[in-house]
Amino acid sequence: MRAILLVGLTFAFNLGFSQNPLKLRGKVLDEQTGKPLPFVNIFCENCNTSTSANENGEFEIYTKQFPIQLIFSFIGYDRKELYIEQQTDYFEVNLRSGTILLSEVVINGVKDVNYVKSLLLSAYKKAKTQAAFKSF
Repeated sequence: MRAILLVGLTFAFNLGFSQNPLKLRGKVLDEQTGKPLPFVNIFCENCNTSTSANENGEFEIYTKQFPIQLIFSFIGYDRKELYIEQQTDYFEVNLRSGTILLSEVVINGVKDVNYVKSLLLSAYKKAKTQAAFKSF
């Protein structure tokens, strides 16, 4: 009987002090145009969860506690970190278009006249062979 009472009290204690997940809702927009950005990746660093925005740039993410740090990333845009101290009903995040600079690329053409001639000759022979087998 004591074991059942102990299990019941433990369950009631855990139920009373367990936290329901808190929901954050928002929208991700392009900083220059103000248009929604679809399918942006959103990662909550402290709560170790992630989500992505829908086709309208809207998202929901759940946490058990505040403060949290959200990281927004999207191809072609600068990564943005947002620190949220308390629950809010709805917020908007603007991402800035980013550029990726690559090192210089050099393309060298090979000037081989014999190679080009051999390709043309091969194509001509193949076309001539195929034309010989077709009878109209």
